[in-house]
Amino acid sequence: SISYRNGQGMKKLIFYFTLGYLMEYASIFSSEILITPSYTAKHELVKFYRVDPKKIRVIHNGIEIPKYIPSKERARRILGLPEDKIIILAVGRHIPHKRYDLLIEAVAKLERRLRDRIYVIISGHGPQAPFFKLLVKKYNLDDAVHFTGWLSREKLWLHYSAADIFVLSSDTESAPISLLEAALTDNAIVSTLVGDYALMMKNRVHGILIRPGDVASLVNALEELITDKNLREKLSKKSKEFAALFSWERIAMKTINVYREVLKDK
Repeated sequence: SISYRNGQGMKKLIFYFTLGYLMEYASIFSSEILITPSYTAKHELVKFYRVDPKKIRVIHNGIEIPKYIPSKERARRILGLPEDKIIILAVGRHIPHKRYDLLIEAVAKLERRLRDRIYVIISGHGPQAPFFKLLVKKYNLDDAVHFTGWLSREKLWLHYSAADIFVLSSDTESAPISLLEAALTDNAIVSTLVGDYALMMKNRVHGILIRPGDVASLVNALEELITDKNLREKLSKKSKEFAALFSWERIAMKTINVYREVLKDK
């Protein structure tokens, strides 16, 4: 988003649609190979700039693995979170396509005995935050669903570490790094089939994958993971292996190979 405070946003907007656009256009067509961080970005280059798909290489963003990831028990003690609950985490901006309303509705549809076993955390902030909070009140979920606002990187990693289940309920995504970060910290993943990472995952191997907007499937996935500890542990182990494929070491080697490709005929 662009802020128009003190006229700086307007200057940026004018620059982008004049000289900035020309510079971008020139750099795209003067390059032998373009590297994009997602297939969504590749699609946009082909659709809007008419770039030859053969000229584009997709190299996803890497994930920086923290030197120290605390145990779930320790992370919960540090954050003051309940140790006797199954913690469900969602992370991201509070904007329409993130569909936190879907997660809230799914929690509302759970049987009371299952709701009593969970502690749902929705982090982040954005223009739809008041709406999501109103939904929580509407469904009388104040005891089950909790909002943290924006979290520092340190606290975000603690929340990843404390959680058991990570939910990505979006309608659209590109390549959400939060999914990889959650997978790296032993979370069972529930994700809509959007964005590069979810589309690369195997259903019921790396996580439970559902159709966008399908609240019934989300309810079923949550019910299954709440009641089946063995499944949670199985999926969290495999999701961690999936996330490890995107370490910066692997991403760096892929990038080096693209440079070698460009230079081999020089």
